Amino acid sequence: MQTTIAHPPQTVPAGAQGEVLVQVESLVRKFGSFTAVDDVSFNVRQGEIFGFLGPNGAGKSTTIKMICTLLRPTSGHIAVAGHDV
Repeated sequence: MQTTIAHPPQTVPAGAQGEVLVQVESLVRKFGSFTAVDDVSFNVRQGEIFGFLGPNGAGKSTTIKMICTLLRPTSGHIAVAGHDV
């Protein structure tokens, strides 16, 4: 019988400045004349727990789809782990 040892994930202590893993700057997504995402900017650092909240139709899913490369942004910049999305 093999024993496995679980190692806790490496975390950055509260208040520490970890590496930026997700960087979103001035993100905009338009569908024709409708603006679904309008000038959204944020950073997510290593060790942070990040919540993305808002009412229906606020552009949360559209923003996540752009971060995951399922949609192209109309304008703005996204980088994940240093890679330009």
